[in-house]
Amino acid sequence: MSGNAGIFTFNKAIDLNNQQLYIIVRTEPNANAFSTTQARPAATFINSLSMRNSSNESFTSVNSASMKIAQDGTNFKEVGEFGNYDASSKTWSGVTQVSGGNKPSDKILLSWATADGSTQYLSSGTYVDYRLVVNYAGNEEGTLRLEDVVPEGMEPVYVRYFWTAKYFWSTKKDDPSLQPEIAPITNLGDNWVDIGVKNAALDGNAGAATAGNLRKSAYGYYDSSTRTIKIEVSNLSRDTDSEDSVGTRDIQIQIVMRVTDPEVLKGTGKTFTNIMNVYSTAGSLVNSSSTETKIAVTDSITKNKSGSDISGTTLSTSNQLQTSFTMTVNPRGEDLLENSDTLTLVDSYSENLDINLSSLQVKESADSTENVSFTYQIDNSAHTLTLVIPDNKKLIISYDATIEAPLGTTIETISNEAYWYGYRSSKSKWSATKVKVEAAGSIDFGTTPIIKITKVDSQNALKTLEGAQFSLYETTYSETDKTFESTGNAVATETSNADGTVTFGASSSSYKLQFNKIYSIVETSAPTGYIRSSDPVYIGIFRTKTINNVTVYPKDMNNSTDSADVWNTSVLNDLASIANIYYTGTEYDYTWPNSRTSVRISKNFYDGTSNDPVTFPSGDFRFGLYYGGQLLQTLTISNANGQLTYLRTENGVTEAENQPLFTGLNTNDVYTIAELDDNGNQIANAASATINGETYTVTYPNDSTTFSTTGASVQTFSISNHTSVTISGTKTWDDNNNQDGKRPDHITVKLLADGNEVRSTVVNSSTSWAYSFNDLPKYRDGHEISYSVIEDAVPDYSTEITGYDITNSYTPGKTSVTVTKVWDDGNNQDGIRPESVQVQLYADGKASGDPVTLNSDGNWTYTWDNLDQMKSGTEIVYTAEEVTSIDGYTSSVSGNAAEGFTITNTHTPEIKRIVGTKTWDDNNNQDGKRPDHITVKLLADGNEVRSTVVNSSTSWAYSFNDLPKYRDGHEISYSVIEDAVPDYSTEITGYDITNSYTPGKTSVTVTKVWDDGNNQDGIRPESVQVQLYADGKASGDPVTLNSDGNWTYTWDNLDQMKSGTEIVYTAEEVTSIDGYTSSVSGNAAEGFTITNHHTPAEKTTVTEDTNSSGGDSSPSASTLNLVPDTADHTDVLRHGITAILSLTTALIAVVAYKRYQ
Repeated sequence: MSGNAGIFTFNKAIDLNNQQLYIIVRTEPNANAFSTTQARPAATFINSLSMRNSSNESFTSVNSASMKIAQDGTNFKEVGEFGNYDASSKTWSGVTQVSGGNKPSDKILLSWATADGSTQYLSSGTYVDYRLVVNYAGNEEGTLRLEDVVPEGMEPVYVRYFWTAKYFWSTKKDDPSLQPEIAPITNLGDNWVDIGVKNAALDGNAGAATAGNLRKSAYGYYDSSTRTIKIEVSNLSRDTDSEDSVGTRDIQIQIVMRVTDPEVLKGTGKTFTNIMNVYSTAGSLVNSSSTETKIAVTDSITKNKSGSDISGTTLSTSNQLQTSFTMTVNPRGEDLLENSDTLTLVDSYSENLDINLSSLQVKESADSTENVSFTYQIDNSAHTLTLVIPDNKKLIISYDATIEAPLGTTIETISNEAYWYGYRSSKSKWSATKVKVEAAGSIDFGTTPIIKITKVDSQNALKTLEGAQFSLYETTYSETDKTFESTGNAVATETSNADGTVTFGASSSSYKLQFNKIYSIVETSAPTGYIRSSDPVYIGIFRTKTINNVTVYPKDMNNSTDSADVWNTSVLNDLASIANIYYTGTEYDYTWPNSRTSVRISKNFYDGTSNDPVTFPSGDFRFGLYYGGQLLQTLTISNANGQLTYLRTENGVTEAENQPLFTGLNTNDVYTIAELDDNGNQIANAASATINGETYTVTYPNDSTTFSTTGASVQTFSISNHTSVTISGTKTWDDNNNQDGKRPDHITVKLLADGNEVRSTVVNSSTSWAYSFNDLPKYRDGHEISYSVIEDAVPDYSTEITGYDITNSYTPGKTSVTVTKVWDDGNNQDGIRPESVQVQLYADGKASGDPVTLNSDGNWTYTWDNLDQMKSGTEIVYTAEEVTSIDGYTSSVSGNAAEGFTITNTHTPEIKRIVGTKTWDDNNNQDGKRPDHITVKLLADGNEVRSTVVNSSTSWAYSFNDLPKYRDGHEISYSVIEDAVPDYSTEITGYDITNSYTPGKTSVTVTKVWDDGNNQDGIRPESVQVQLYADGKASGDPVTLNSDGNWTYTWDNLDQMKSGTEIVYTAEEVTSIDGYTSSVSGNAAEGFTITNHHTPAEKTTVTEDTNSSGGDSSPSASTLNLVPDTADHTDVLRHGITAILSLTTALIAVVAYKRYQ
């Protein structure tokens, strides 16, 4: 068999004789049978059989066998696509299309009707679109049941019709009876939930294939315990109609599943295996199909960098470049960590980044104004920022970072990555490699190079400067002189624009830069307020350089060949050391800083009014720079042990400087510079101020603090401090206002410097007896001068000099007066005595000085001394009076000035009375133990102060009279006690005393005994009453004895004594009982027994006589025999009489008993 035909030859003749002949041929499609362009390859195969006779004559031809065969089988499962859906924006991302087709928004529903009639909406998440294809080859018929096993880490969302075949010819088009359908399944149990999409309009964003009726309700039942979906497909039929241009009547069912595996959602890839089993209605397995899908969510963390990009920027001074980072985490708000409400995110950043934590934000959206609740921890040594954030939320995390970029260095890499704690494979990384902070670039042959200059402030590389003018010159280099020389006039001139950039060689420039040339660039005009840089910058542009220690010469521009004659190695080495040499670059970036002017503070010190300089003193000297009245900078010059240091403060930042400079000043501008005093205030010109505790006179150039800058890089501002020593003092006369007229009209004060007189001055009343020596030198020969004053002697006066103040004293006749305070108030018993009083001294009846205070600290006494004894030749009369008014006291004064005054304050203290009673609780002294008296003691604040005897003659009452109520200002607490009373307990209530005594107690028991043959005659009473007697008198009521109490009773808590004599207790029965006699035995200590005696009647026996004379034993022959049955029958009469009497007695007893009852 070869090609598409096969020949079978029968070697023997066959005679069918009207019988049928079956020829069975098995064929299989070859590898090329199916189309490679189809998503699901299938083909219809037709077998033809032609029969010929031996003469090769065709006599029959049959074309009756055809079949459609699918490469994947008739029932199979496949994956359409998977992707991530954001419900807030209704957008898809990360879509992977497995079987081709449209995007997921055309295939996965965004909303649908459920079994309970409600509308379900697709939430944010990661979804997979599975297709169950049934009867694809058209070989099935009837009903099949599909069971789909949901993989772990997924959950089903819905089941729906996705596509059904239909006929296209006119006679059968859209015939529902010819279409397969998804049928409901009954009797599955409560654990099966219908997740089929019901008959409802579908979301407009999720279309479907055009064939078939997709508006039918679908039924799919899910059991979460077995993770199984059951679907029943009915009305399947084989494809046998030759008019079927489509070919089959298959059905495609869409099952959409959501990924729930936390590891996958965090970024870890995982392969999910999904199995579909197909069963017949009889339950037999028709076939099984599985599909494997590897899913990895790559966007659980997305990160990007924003802000200024510093790649290719040259910095000429240390500065900090700012950038920002933003990351979106958990973009669909999924549950990424089971059994937890929080997630831990680790952000790892390179060491050249410094995170600004104050800018850290964690929000639910970019336009949100509030942060969510989160915590963070930063480890600067490990360069990690760890955040604990909420789970189940889409979050946007952002912060700013600073890139350190000091002058002349290259930051090789700025990197930043974030990953879930424990899931590093899900990291999101932003990395900028080779971020340069110095000029760099590359160039290809035939490309015109460009030189780009960025003009910046030398103190702030982020501040670009507009208005700087540059000129470009072609330059030659002398290898001999090691110098550069311009070859002519400037070939181009440019001015920096608003962003501070200047470009030479751009396409719009008239001059084009050339390779293998050296250029010099000169700043011809600086921006306003800045100093022009006079030094040119040299730039050499070449094609190659020395690589791996092999010298590669620059190419000659004309022929592109090596040309050692043009540039040799030594020249290149020279240029590399002194110029900016660039190789293979297209654009050369150069940052050109401009400096502002600076002002140096020159500080000079002079002694006094002379211009003789003195050594720079120790301490801190501060200066302020002002512009428009605002303080811009401060400068501190410190001298410690002869070593000067400088600190400059600007914008709250203090830096050490090598010189005393104010920096960053605009050129051609006006500032104010002033020295500051110890309080931080400006010192005006020629003003004196305190600096470091010393007084200086400060002067400025041109007698002004105003300073105008020029275009010079550094200017000087001199400030001079002159020491200013002034000696001043006062003259005081201590002579009682010149009482005796001995004071002179003037004195002479002399000034000494280091002990030598240098000046003198006359002091009198016209100068208010004050003086001063001004403008004195502070130092001599490098040492501070010691100044002092003296005066000419004043007759009859003594002189005392304190500092520069002089006191002259003259003492007239003096006396003294003493006053003493006495208190007559029971030693302040009531506590109302004041802590102090005031006493006034009077001289000749007029108050002399202020009142003085007397108190216990001064022992209530005071002496006025140094009192004038005389006035105008007459002795002064002194008196003293108390000027304090004291409630409750009266005051009297005794004594005189010579002996002293005594002021007595009198107060009568309050008194009180204590009364109480004595009570005896001893049953009226039953046992005779009560004493004939007791002693009561009075306590004041716990201490015994008095006592008294209490007895019956005082009616057992007592009192304490005339007691002080207070002591030391506090009310006394009085209480009473008594001497112990034997055998008595004491209870004191207030001031009443109760003594208690409990007399001795006893008990008596009585028992009833019956001597009556155990109540043989039944006449014993049910109870009796017994009376207790004390000393022959009834004690209490009678008690009842009966069988319930076992015929016994005990009297408890009985007094043992009475009036000191023991009580005699007896017991008697008080119930009269007929037929009984009573006797009492025992005593009170052992108990009494009362016995009741009764003699029971004699018993009678009745027997039947069976010995009649005739021997007849019948009842009629019986005889009542009331006598003992003995052999003696001779005295029958006597015994009969006795029996009758006994019966009579018994009857009488019974009657008597009943009467008693």
